[in-house]
Amino acid sequence: MHRIEAELLIPGHGEPVRGGAVVLDGPRITYAGPAAGAPASSGSVPVSRAAAVMPGMWDCHGHFLGTRTFDLGHLPLEPIALRAARSARDLRAALDAGITSVREVGGLGVELARAVAEGVLDGPAVYAAGAILSTTGGHADLHSYPLDWMESWARQTGTMRLADGPDECARAVREQLRRNAKVIKVCASGGVLSEVDDPIHQQFTVTELRAIVEVAGLADRVVAAHCHGKPGIMAALRAGARTIEHGTFLDDECCDAMRESGAILVPTRTIIEDILAFGGVKDTVPDYARVKLEALADIHAQAVTRAYEHGVTIAMGTDIGLTGPDRPNSWGQNGSEPGYLVKLGMTPLEAIEASTATAPLTLGPQAPRSGQLAEGYDADVITLDADPLADIGVLADPDHVTGVWTGGRQVKGSVVRLYAPGEVVCLDAPGEVDLVAEWDAVVADPGDLRLELPGLVDRAGPQLGQPEAAALVEAERVHVVVGGGEPDLPAAEPPGLVRDGLDEHGPDAGPAVDGVERDDLQHAADQLVGEQPDDPAGSFGNEAAQLCGPQAGAVDRDDLRSPQLGDQPGEHRPVALADGPDPDLRVLHPAIMATAPPRSRPRSRLAYGFARGLALRLFCLPPRGRAQGGDEPRCPPVSSASRRSHPHGPVVEPLVVGVGWGRPRRGP
Repeated sequence: MHRIEAELLIPGHGEPVRGGAVVLDGPRITYAGPAAGAPASSGSVPVSRAAAVMPGMWDCHGHFLGTRTFDLGHLPLEPIALRAARSARDLRAALDAGITSVREVGGLGVELARAVAEGVLDGPAVYAAGAILSTTGGHADLHSYPLDWMESWARQTGTMRLADGPDECARAVREQLRRNAKVIKVCASGGVLSEVDDPIHQQFTVTELRAIVEVAGLADRVVAAHCHGKPGIMAALRAGARTIEHGTFLDDECCDAMRESGAILVPTRTIIEDILAFGGVKDTVPDYARVKLEALADIHAQAVTRAYEHGVTIAMGTDIGLTGPDRPNSWGQNGSEPGYLVKLGMTPLEAIEASTATAPLTLGPQAPRSGQLAEGYDADVITLDADPLADIGVLADPDHVTGVWTGGRQVKGSVVRLYAPGEVVCLDAPGEVDLVAEWDAVVADPGDLRLELPGLVDRAGPQLGQPEAAALVEAERVHVVVGGGEPDLPAAEPPGLVRDGLDEHGPDAGPAVDGVERDDLQHAADQLVGEQPDDPAGSFGNEAAQLCGPQAGAVDRDDLRSPQLGDQPGEHRPVALADGPDPDLRVLHPAIMATAPPRSRPRSRLAYGFARGLALRLFCLPPRGRAQGGDEPRCPPVSSASRRSHPHGPVVEPLVVGVGWGRPRRGP
């Protein structure tokens, strides 16, 4: 289970909700709405907080081709294994951009969809068409190659399929169904990136198109029709195509026909803008394609605006197909399309709906229950650090996408779990960042702390060929006890860590707590990081014996040292964080918290609490694993009697923070 709270909840369909929450339980959403009405979280439930939460976006027109140029004639010149490897990178780039589902209309998507479903690759859900169906000499024919060779290559790679006549068209559809294609892609008109055809000309006949639609329909598949010119658009609509891709020469008659048939327009403005911007870059766009594109770019913009004004249903698609952040029209730039839709007349909320709730409809009967934040829908969710309704450009920058979930599994962003005060937890796997929140206090974003935890503390010791510092920074799991009051422990002098010739001895801690929201700390900061209002806490007692069995006994001054070269496992000592007006949050053992350059003083109330004297005492639990002769993890429980008497006054019930490092663990 996971709980997401946001200042703004955009459901995909319907009005936004201020102060919203989404609860994910496995692969489904169990609640989405006002945070006040969300079910109470029981136990240690991961919680994410963001400026905005919305359904994961769809790209309804993409190509996993693994190519780095718009010149499709290069496809046969590169090994398919190389292009597949590049496409694996594209899957990750799509996720980072907030794309959780892709309708892949020609390319390697059928095979990639299987790898994603198996859990071998992280990526969006892929609903692939298999090969693009084209007439001989049509848009999906490589015109510069001999026809016999082209037909042979097309059959071997499964990227393109030439078909002429109703019977051959029907067979071509069945071949894609045999590969488990979820949608059928046809070229009803010429195109821009094909060399000798004209985008206005119709290619398949109505009879051929009807055969394609009929056979696809027998298997509950719909047809996506690539169309620029009006003749191809009208032929595809008469045949029963579900979507019109591009729709450059849509006029009023076409728009009316689309509304009557319920067809959906996928405009793909992104590729047009990219070719316009990079048409002059060498080895990027072929000259013939640039000339065609420049002739129809303005016409396409007018057609999209016309379709919107006529009430045609519009879904977001980019026609992205290139690999690499240094390339135009490459995977990871998918979020640019909503911005183009807004420029062509949509409101930001309508553009988001085109990218979410409307998008699954392009698959017809194959559509998953996706694209909305609503009970029972797929748990495909993204969080943002800014409001896309105020600035739709937020969606174009993957850095603004702070969290991504696909099928309820988090694939981008930190995992934060809330535990009850005094609870000691074992981290099940690297990648979990566990914090304790008391009342409704907000804890600094762990991403701001940038924890670096290379190995196991318990195994710190001499390492062949490694400097002494290497033995001091190994950690896999650390528990931090935060208590009230000012400790009477002396400050430990942390050794400097030399990396690349620089002494990282400790800048100011301010940037580490920038993520804290002050208002939520007004009534809880003192209790969280300082003394209790009516019951000042004294110095710490013997928490070490309670928390970490191997380290029995009170902590005294002699024990306050870092692990030394030659220590045996378990001989490390806790290290106290130095008090002072500007404490250094980089705890050099067993975790190093790398921070940004210093600032004059911490800005948040939580940082102020640190400056008044926060004690961080580090105790290392036994290494993760199984105890000898038993099946239970070696993670000791904590007695509930953690608030007890002490000669110097009562000890505040400790807050236990577990920290782990790595990528989030894959769910069951």
